[in-house]
Amino acid sequence: MDSDSLQLRELVPAEPFIQSTGWPWWAWLVVAVFVIGLILLIFAAFRRKDSITPPELGLVADRAYKIAMDHLKQAGDRTVIQEAATACSAAIRHYLATVTGDRSLFETHEEFLARHEALNGYPVEVRNEVSNGFSKLAQLKYGKSPSGDSTEVANDGRNLLQQLHQHRPA
Repeated sequence: MDSDSLQLRELVPAEPFIQSTGWPWWAWLVVAVFVIGLILLIFAAFRRKDSITPPELGLVADRAYKIAMDHLKQAGDRTVIQEAATACSAAIRHYLATVTGDRSLFETHEEFLARHEALNGYPVEVRNEVSNGFSKLAQLKYGKSPSGDSTEVANDGRNLLQQLHQHRPA
């Protein structure tokens, strides 16, 4: 009796049964193309900031100045002092946001004054005048019983806006 069970056989190669743990070459190519595209997209997004050339900046500043002056004129027509002070503050902050790219439009009064780089491009006396002007407007906006004339508040706002416009940062 011939017994097959006692004979030593050749080992079966295991390589055909082992699955590859790596990705195929085309998957690496897709990943590489995606990463390069993502890097280029991020680079283009940061590079593509709307940089305004000096002649365009003058036109933008003049247009923002006219809009702010119109808003200040409308603020002088208000009967409630808080509304007039709020309109003046918003007009000046919008001008600053447009001309200097400052984020003051979205900050509280305290945040604006605490940030020392807010008006770096302006002379010291203009910065002090702006701080005092915004403090006065904040007292009128948030005071318990503010008193004053809306026309006077609008005139103060116009004077402040004229100073800012005359000493535009370069």
